[in-house]
Amino acid sequence: MTPLRSAYLDDPLTFARYLRQRPVLMLNARWDEFVPRGATLDLWAASGQPPIAWYPATHTSIWAFYPLISRRITGFLRSNFANKG
Repeated sequence: MTPLRSAYLDDPLTFARYLRQRPVLMLNARWDEFVPRGATLDLWAASGQPPIAWYPATHTSIWAFYPLISRRITGFLRSNFANKG
């Protein structure tokens, strides 16, 4: 999908290729009413298909999964950035 010229600098797809070969974790709401599933999958593909997790939530209700999400983020950060100094 080609982004509109007027949205070029704001569209995540513009820079997604720079995420390839980098540690990325995508956390997404399955029924997000603001970010369509297709747009998420486009970003996922353009980013090199990093790990992706879908939560049974909407854009505004995903906060209910905060305990699970925070553990997942903590594990991701520890496994990718711990002792990399």
